[in-house]
Amino acid sequence: MPKKSTPKASRKTPKKSPTKKAASKPSATLLKVVHFCEHASMSTDGKLNLIGIFESIFSTECPTVHPQMYILAKIEFSKGLHNIRFELTQDGQILKKMEFTKETARDKEEQNHFWGISFLALNSWNPLILSVFDNENWIGHAELPIYRLPNTNLPHANPTC
Repeated sequence: MPKKSTPKASRKTPKKSPTKKAASKPSATLLKVVHFCEHASMSTDGKLNLIGIFESIFSTECPTVHPQMYILAKIEFSKGLHNIRFELTQDGQILKKMEFTKETARDKEEQNHFWGISFLALNSWNPLILSVFDNENWIGHAELPIYRLPNTNLPHANPTC
């Protein structure tokens, strides 16, 4: 069985260390954490509820359809207006996209955003890539691998992810 790894948000490391002048500017927007799960919701008292967090998708056949998933992204915003775009791609093609505008009053404001996706068509065994952009600038990504399971031909076996 393939080794599992926790999907982590990634961000390119700057080649040069920031100067004192650059350090005085507002911080950049950061993608801090990404989770893929079966369901996500916010309770009335502000608690984030994630059900069925997963790190990969398993299927017996491809193409197939993944019935439902939620993507949670924890983002650290700088002060100002932000045009956020999520793109879920496979093999370089955008499968799903979500955009929203957010204005923050202070630097380093962390917020959770979740996105529900139903009936996602998967056309290859290549991983899904979630890319996140702020004002057209890439702020990070996460990968969700897809693995092939042997077809057991059991009556209860579900060929979908």
